[in-house]
Amino acid sequence: MAKKNYLILAVVFGLALAYSVRAASTGRGGNAVQADSDVPGWKIDKALKFQIAYVPDKNVARNGEKPKPMLKNKAAYAPDIDNIILANIKALGFNLPDRTPADQYKLYLKLFNFPDSLEPQETAYPLLRKFKLDKTVGGAIFEDFISQKDNLAVKYAYIDKADRQFSQDKPFPRVVIPGNAQSFNKYVTFCSLYVKSSAGSKSAKSDDDKAKASTGCVVAFHQELLEAYGKSLKLLKAPSDSDKNFYFCADGDKCSKVLKVPQEPIIINDWRNAPMPTSDKDFLSGLLLIYYMDNSSGGMTPKIVFEVGSLMRMQ
Repeated sequence: MAKKNYLILAVVFGLALAYSVRAASTGRGGNAVQADSDVPGWKIDKALKFQIAYVPDKNVARNGEKPKPMLKNKAAYAPDIDNIILANIKALGFNLPDRTPADQYKLYLKLFNFPDSLEPQETAYPLLRKFKLDKTVGGAIFEDFISQKDNLAVKYAYIDKADRQFSQDKPFPRVVIPGNAQSFNKYVTFCSLYVKSSAGSKSAKSDDDKAKASTGCVVAFHQELLEAYGKSLKLLKAPSDSDKNFYFCADGDKCSKVLKVPQEPIIINDWRNAPMPTSDKDFLSGLLLIYYMDNSSGGMTPKIVFEVGSLMRMQ
C-alpha cells in the first residue's frame, strides 16, 4: 500500500479543550487548560534535533556551505522524506512555492547538519521569538537547547514531480546553504521540534496504547502553550463551530502579526502508516501545527509553521 501523507489524513483525537484559555470551565463540556506547573510535561527528543526547513525553490544559493547529510541510514543521493504531496501540505496552510497541478508534485525533504557559517542566535532564536516560546514553561529549556549548533539541523526542501525517481545518476539536487543569516532566514517557512513524555507509561500494554501514550507530550506542549499565550498575549479570536483555532496577537494591540493555534493537536491513530526517516522503527504519533501569520493587509497569510511532533518507537 502506498504511503499516505498523514499531515492531511491524520485522525484528530477529541481533547475537548476549553474555548476560553483562562476559564476554569466552559459550560460546553470541555476541560480548561491548566498548565501551572514550573516543570513542562514534555522533554525535547534530542536525537531529532531542532529542524529548520530551508525552502529556496528556484533561488538556490550559488555560494555558500555544502553541508553533510544528517542521517546515515539514508542514501546520499535520495531524499529522506518522499511522501508529501504538495497540494496536501499547502492545504494545511504551509507557505510553499506553487506548482500546477499541485497534486502531481511532491515536497521532498532531506536533513543536513547545521552549517558552520550560521549561528543559532541569528537563525533559531528568531523563531523562538516569533512564536513567543520564551513565555512558555519550557521556554528556557528550548532556548538552551537551540543555543548549541549541534542540536540544529537544516531540513532542505526540493519540489519536483511526484513520480521523480532518485538514483546515483539522478540524485537529490546539489545543496548549498548561504553563509549569511538574512539570506537563509528569507527562505525558512517551517520548522520542526520533536518532544517525548517526561515519564513513561507503564500501564500501556499494546502498541496502539503505547502510541497513544506517546502523544501525551504533544498534548502537554499544546496546553502549556495556550496557557502562556492566554496570560501574555491578546486573544483576537477563540474557536467557533466554523473555525477550530485560537488567534493571538503577536505584536500587542496592533495585531499585524498573529499566532494561530488549533483547538486540538492531531493524534495519528493509524501511526503505522506514518513512518519517520530516522529509523524503520520510528513512527509519527502526534502533531501540533502553530502558525505565524501576517495580518497587515486585512487578511491573515501564513508565513511560518512551527511543528511539534511526537514519535512512537517500536522496541
